[in-house]
Amino acid sequence: MIDLNSPFKAQLHTNFVPSDAECEKIRAVLAPRVVQLDLLHQRIRELSAERDKLQAYVDSHAALISYPRRLPVDVVREIFVACPPTDRNAVMSAHEAPLLVSRICSSWRAIALTTPELWASLHISAIFVLEDPERRIPAISQWLQRSGSCPISLSLAFMGRVGPQGLKMMNNFDNWRGLQAALMECLADSAHRWGRLDIWDLTLGVAHPLLAMIQASYSARSADTSALRQLGISRGPNLRRMNIWRLDINPDDAEQPQLDVFLLDLPFFSKNFTHLHIESTGPSGGLSPIEVLNLLSRCPRLVSFTFMPTITRTQDVDRNSGREPITLPFLESFTMIEAGAAGLLTLETLGLILGVLVLPALRRLHIPTVEPPVRSGLDRRHIFLLEIETGLESLLINLDRFTTAEILEILGHFTNLAELKILDTRAVKPIGGLASGSCTVDGLLRFLTPNAEAGAVTLCPELQTLEIRNSSLVSRELLDGFARGRAELGTGFRRLDISWFTDPQEQLFSPDELADFRARGVELSLVVPENLRSRIPAKSSPWTGLPN
Repeated sequence: MIDLNSPFKAQLHTNFVPSDAECEKIRAVLAPRVVQLDLLHQRIRELSAERDKLQAYVDSHAALISYPRRLPVDVVREIFVACPPTDRNAVMSAHEAPLLVSRICSSWRAIALTTPELWASLHISAIFVLEDPERRIPAISQWLQRSGSCPISLSLAFMGRVGPQGLKMMNNFDNWRGLQAALMECLADSAHRWGRLDIWDLTLGVAHPLLAMIQASYSARSADTSALRQLGISRGPNLRRMNIWRLDINPDDAEQPQLDVFLLDLPFFSKNFTHLHIESTGPSGGLSPIEVLNLLSRCPRLVSFTFMPTITRTQDVDRNSGREPITLPFLESFTMIEAGAAGLLTLETLGLILGVLVLPALRRLHIPTVEPPVRSGLDRRHIFLLEIETGLESLLINLDRFTTAEILEILGHFTNLAELKILDTRAVKPIGGLASGSCTVDGLLRFLTPNAEAGAVTLCPELQTLEIRNSSLVSRELLDGFARGRAELGTGFRRLDISWFTDPQEQLFSPDELADFRARGVELSLVVPENLRSRIPAKSSPWTGLPN
């Protein structure tokens, strides 16, 4: 046992100052204890080393009987196949599957390399690849070979920030184009297995009979529209989906073809299409109402259709008179994208298109900002909305472009609405002004708040989500009454999402109140939206070109 008795016990942990003689006594007391302490430290080091050796022995033997090591190969394959991203294609990086799981151990690497499904998707940043083509082009070829005979999903981006090596190579234009051709030749070897192809700045023209979806973007400056014509995808019998996005570099260029003329000149559109998304950033690229109807008449199996319309022209109205109805029995989603710089849509545009269509299966209707009409006693140009089947479940409209009476009529018509999205542009001084007597957010919330009085009718009784964008400020009492009324109604309302145009400067609901609503099954999101900046990497990477 260690003797810890001390003649200075009473002075410990005090402000006692020893004399010179007492200092000598303290040193004499400490000397043997210091020796004992050194011996203990030495013993601890010896025991620690002995423990580490024993632990390593146990761990190495326990690994032999660990559950992961004993997993059947088919189970490991299934786990590996579930590892790559599901919202995008895999990238050529050791930080993500499949490369990540192929670097754990030799046995798992062998499993990964012989699992074709694991390699059935690939995102290629062309700039990243062409900065080191000697290594990365063969790596792509090897990746595609590992996918075996599986249909493969590819995304290819030529955009993104270029690193020093890439800039050096791009300065030699002929060499750069030659490397691009080598990359495209590498990809073309697997063209017969393409299941989905996303391309930014088209440069390819090959046939791919398994192709089920294509997403393509191009600009008048960087890619001639003939690239789309040369893709040959009309020979793909499985093609069902197509997304086309066009960037108008110079909207004033009269030589750029109108997007509707260009698209309808292609042989793509057939009765097999189920999903179409067509968008442009400039006024020369929208679809005119007449050409939208011509396009839809060719695609009777459509389930989802999204497009950007142009402003209605007088000749469109004249040409559409007496047109036969177009029935799309399977169409569930119809979305018009905001015209933006091209100007606002008119109710005539909406009526011109939707007034001709027969949409018995429509569940989702999103229409953008429209110009307020010149009011007259006979003006009923919103009537096309009331002719749509009442089974609609999702509706997006601009609130301030309709009068209060029209909003009440519209919401009363669609009794099955589960999702209502409202745009409120009065706070941003909208182009074209407001509709006379236009509905407000306050009024909308009052209409949608259940009334406890006997016999009172609740608008949109099946409503589950209400989203209001760019809202002017709303009183706490209105929000509280709406949220509580919907929660007590017991029909499944679960989310109120409001983005303010201006900062309320105060917290409308405390965390405890928000938690109380959450406990009732209603989530409140009341935010001032931030200007999100796209995060562009300082140099090219395997992720370049993917959405943030």
